Amino acid sequence: MIALVISLTTGVIAAGAAEARRLSMINDERDVKYFLGVPVVALIPETLTNPERVRAGRQLFKRRLRHLAFAAAAVPLVALLLDATRVFQILGSK
Repeated sequence: MIALVISLTTGVIAAGAAEARRLSMINDERDVKYFLGVPVVALIPETLTNPERVRAGRQLFKRRLRHLAFAAAAVPLVALLLDATRVFQILGSK
């Protein structure tokens, strides 16, 4: 039960941290209508050149690789933290 509470809390905090940046960004016409209260008359489509598309793909790959490295490093750190706080011993003795 304690592990469930810890994992759910960690998940909620991680999701909140990931989404916090996006709360104030305008992403599409629904956001424009919501923030300004006026309908969108026209949209300019986003077009990327081939080098821009390649650069965007590389940036996305690097970002995902950083997240994977952070997650891989966080697992042993959390285990060490739980071991240092003797959570495993407390749970094992019950």
